[in-house]
Amino acid sequence: MKNRVLYICGILLSTIVLVLIILFALEIRTKQKLNLVPMLVASHDLSPRSKIQEADLVEILMPKAYIPEQVATTKEEILGKYTEIAGMIPAGSPIFLRMVFDGKSLGDYPTLLLKDGQVAFSFEVDLQRIGGASVSGMYCDLYGTMTQKDGTVLTGPILSHVRLLHVKDHQGLNVQDEMSTGIPYMAMIAIRQDQVPLVSALEEVGQLKLLTSSKSYTQGGESVLVEDSPFLTWFQQNLSID
Repeated sequence: MKNRVLYICGILLSTIVLVLIILFALEIRTKQKLNLVPMLVASHDLSPRSKIQEADLVEILMPKAYIPEQVATTKEEILGKYTEIAGMIPAGSPIFLRMVFDGKSLGDYPTLLLKDGQVAFSFEVDLQRIGGASVSGMYCDLYGTMTQKDGTVLTGPILSHVRLLHVKDHQGLNVQDEMSTGIPYMAMIAIRQDQVPLVSALEEVGQLKLLTSSKSYTQGGESVLVEDSPFLTWFQQNLSID
């Protein structure tokens, strides 16, 4: 009786192993036949002009024959790029390469670098008013200069730790572009929304100048009002600007 039980158990075990081998072989055969390859889809709804990060993507397997052309199949193709402005990419949708762009190729790229509560402020500059600040992303101090009626020139700091978004030449090219003349004409900086009236007023009646300094990199926060600046105090008092 015992031998019979062992015999039956042996047959059942062999059958189970055989079935597993067949199923495994069928799975391999199916994958080979379908030629499954990875494809990337959105893990959630992706808003226009959003930067694609690792958490935004999910990799799934699809038969190669069913994958449309120009669909991203590797994360390296799209990580760090921006979605188009035309519309949202729904969750579960494939990521077409035509839907994403390198940030620097976008006309509004600098504004994508703004933080909450910031605006992009542009003003004309020249070699003397740029103070060596020409690299996008670097921090500078913003100075103001005014000439009084008696010819006296007043100058002093307005904002510290101001982030430079870009500097362009007369052709609209970034001065770091190999096709640029390298001569600065227009600078764009990131400042707080509430600082716009002050900076605009100073640009209207005086001049703005960017200077680089070690202090710019030790200051906490961005676009910080230099409240102990005598020039700023005088300017606010004489022009009634808060």
